[in-house]
Amino acid sequence: MIKKQKIEKLNHQGYGIVRINNKVVFVPYALKDDVVDIEIVSNYKKYALAEVVNYVSMSDEHRKVICPYYENCGGCNISHMKYPSQLEFKVNKVKDIFKRYLDMEIAPKIEYDKEFFYRNKVVFHVVDGKIGFYEEGTNRLINILGCRLLDKRINELVQLFNKLDLTNIEKIMVRTTSKEVMVVFYGYIDKFDIISVNREGSTIEYLVSAGYYESSNILNIKYRNVHFSLQDYGNEYKISYYGLS
Repeated sequence: MIKKQKIEKLNHQGYGIVRINNKVVFVPYALKDDVVDIEIVSNYKKYALAEVVNYVSMSDEHRKVICPYYENCGGCNISHMKYPSQLEFKVNKVKDIFKRYLDMEIAPKIEYDKEFFYRNKVVFHVVDGKIGFYEEGTNRLINILGCRLLDKRINELVQLFNKLDLTNIEKIMVRTTSKEVMVVFYGYIDKFDIISVNREGSTIEYLVSAGYYESSNILNIKYRNVHFSLQDYGNEYKISYYGLS
């Protein structure tokens, strides 16, 4: 353990930075001016990655995180920072990128500063029939029941996805607009198997109520007043959800 390291600043991912023996060490969940005891978990030629073992003292910019998945999920990484500081971090990040790579001085302004339920697009991974996000830096899935950053309509769909048999589905993309929601299921399965198993209570059966019809390479599905369509892209099939009728 390396004791009493003061965080100098944050990188673009929101990791704290310290320098030990002229090597940059990145420390997740640490903020500028924190003093921390750390443990090196990965050591590379030009940098190292550490984890916080103990906070000796904490910046006033820390706050309690309400997301139960935060410490494991790779979906976001600055929620332990007070929201005004998050906005400042984002502005400074954009300014730094323009200056570093384009040698341009800009003054970005955040026009939309809603803290929660604002993201209108997300890609969920599916592993062994479970939906969620990968743990940061791994392919280990964190199954989730909701996310406070996502549009509330997406969170409603997450509840549905967790009830579905997602066998053979690899990922699910959801995008919302002010009036519509689109959902695309990605998988490598035989379309005719889908048509037959939906009568047996498998994945698509949960979505089919009034029935379906087949037109060329598109399968249209209606579940209550929700419309889906499945389109054939060779061995990949995309099921698109077009919202309420």
